[in-house]
Amino acid sequence: MPEAPFSGRNEFNGDVRDVYQAASIEVHNGPRVVGPREGPLVRPEWTGREPDVEKIADTLREGRPVAIVGDEGCGKTAVAAMVLDALRERFPDGQLYVDLEHEEASQALHSMLLRLGIDAAQIPPNLEGRASLLQSVTRDRRLLLVVDGVTRDREAAQFRPASKAAGYLVVSRNPMRDQDYVNHRLGPLSPQSAADHLRQACPNLDEAVVPRLVEEFGGHPADLRALAGLIRHRSLSDLFDVREALAGSSLFEGVYDGLTEAARWLYRLLASLPGTEFERALTGIFTGSRDWSLGGLPAPFEELLDAGLALEVRPGWYRVEHGIAGEAPARGEAVPIDLFSAAYDSLAWHARRAQLADIAVMGRDRLRYAPRLPIRVDPPAFGGSAEAMEWFRSLHTALQDSLRIAARHRWSDMTWALAEALWAYFANTAQDREAAACFRTALAVADGPVAVAHLSSMLGMCLIKTEAFAEAGTVLDRGLVVATEALSTVDDPADRLSCTYLVGTLAEVLGRLRRREGRFAEARELLSMSLANAEELGRPRAIGIRLRAIAELLHDEGAFAEAERTWRLAIDSAKEAGDERNMAGAALDLAMLRFASHERGALAEVDAAVAQVTRAGLWQLAAETHERIAWALAERGAPRFNVGIGEVEPERPHEERLRRALELYEAHGALLDAERVRRTLDLNGAVGR
Repeated sequence: MPEAPFSGRNEFNGDVRDVYQAASIEVHNGPRVVGPREGPLVRPEWTGREPDVEKIADTLREGRPVAIVGDEGCGKTAVAAMVLDALRERFPDGQLYVDLEHEEASQALHSMLLRLGIDAAQIPPNLEGRASLLQSVTRDRRLLLVVDGVTRDREAAQFRPASKAAGYLVVSRNPMRDQDYVNHRLGPLSPQSAADHLRQACPNLDEAVVPRLVEEFGGHPADLRALAGLIRHRSLSDLFDVREALAGSSLFEGVYDGLTEAARWLYRLLASLPGTEFERALTGIFTGSRDWSLGGLPAPFEELLDAGLALEVRPGWYRVEHGIAGEAPARGEAVPIDLFSAAYDSLAWHARRAQLADIAVMGRDRLRYAPRLPIRVDPPAFGGSAEAMEWFRSLHTALQDSLRIAARHRWSDMTWALAEALWAYFANTAQDREAAACFRTALAVADGPVAVAHLSSMLGMCLIKTEAFAEAGTVLDRGLVVATEALSTVDDPADRLSCTYLVGTLAEVLGRLRRREGRFAEARELLSMSLANAEELGRPRAIGIRLRAIAELLHDEGAFAEAERTWRLAIDSAKEAGDERNMAGAALDLAMLRFASHERGALAEVDAAVAQVTRAGLWQLAAETHERIAWALAERGAPRFNVGIGEVEPERPHEERLRRALELYEAHGALLDAERVRRTLDLNGAVGR
């Protein structure tokens, strides 16, 4: 792991708690001006549902929640997408779309809160807390929320927005029993609408054939979609040709059986990929192989597009269309070695793409230990951290599934690479429990001392943040032993250097854990060991970070003079390394120490340090510092914030500090912190004064 900073996160009970920041970036830099505009792409062949859309829209305008219900394949998602598209102006604060068939409810709530601008650190770890926070977030917003794949009333209730001005639409096979919902049932398309669907999907089809096809196959949207794919792919022109192509099979089987062998292999591969969507660039791993075209899209993939078995859902992104349950080809069919190799290549491609996203988010300064996987085609790089984080947001569930698949096959290098790259996502979304689950899986199949030590360090950090201290101690102890023993046994110079780095990292993290546990003597020994390691390697940034940790320990022990001297050394090392974040953090630590000692001019130093940490992107630390200063000023003589306090003084600097904290919290989506400060100010009539 790289030497990323632990920065002080202040709790307002007199304690200072260390939270590992992992060199995380701030994804939400200020309030969102434009709300999210989400939803599946509306396709031209989705015709005949205009009356349904209008009726649902009218009900939503009345403030009633709506459930679109119906059998599988009847077009529920298509109608929901059309409603989203039709009502964007009606709900100017944004439109969100969630698909619970492919995302677990708690993860979906977490992702929604991030997209609504809530700071990741404010999002509770459990489902109930996230649902409650969504209520607070949506209280005054004119949002339209669409939740697809709802299975029961309770699940629908977890996502329902609080605002009466918001719209709420669920998609379910079963009606909602809650009488507050209006259940809107979808049936087949009318003959005229079904004919229009076929005309849009197959523009070259003979007009005289269309009514006969509708009479034969009906108006079920899923059947029409499969029929259109069959006609396009097989270049069919009349009803007799369609019947002959099917030969008694279902529509889906008729489409699948008409594919070339290479296209069938590709379909089975893409259908087995984790996640619901994949990038066009992924198809580059197939080009140049036997039976595959050179340049552009592979010919078998173009077959899938023509047959309607693959669908472009947004520019450059595709989804495999599955048949009705039970109609898909049996997975027990023999799979040729080329396809098995392609499955490995597809996971490796995603792992490499995740490594590129990690670099875009976290920068190149962070030390990385997992190998670069050998693949024939390199995926494209990202244009910046925002693009990379959006990619992680779209695919993080699929990437975690990929990690588990790689672990199941004991592809240890791929598992390691995915785990290391996912740190960039987990660190910036504060999903510590999810991260710990991934790192446990990767550590279980780790091969070699570097992998064991590295994955132990990452798992240990996550366990500390989830307060699983006993497990963290066990994991970190083992990792430190493995890394230390490897220094005398491994022959490869690169592995020896990696183990040397990791000894320092593991000692640092374990030292911080021991400090949290109040085992100060052990903490001092481990942190001194980690500092000596950084000095031996000549890494000023690591030296500065570890000096900060030692200064915090000295402060806990009451050795204030030594703590001050150590913080000054930390500032010098961070300055030498050009590490603005840790230089600003250490300067603030030192200024707060002087302020607590009532030294003259200390408050001005605190303000200068707060400005510095704000510029460095540590807005949470800046806001918390303003809040701490407010209470300290109140204790030093300014009136306290209690009802019935008496006369209000002309100048109340502590209130001004709270207002500064409130502004920072609100600007960066720290909703819970903002509510706490606002309540304090409200109690004394300070808001608006």
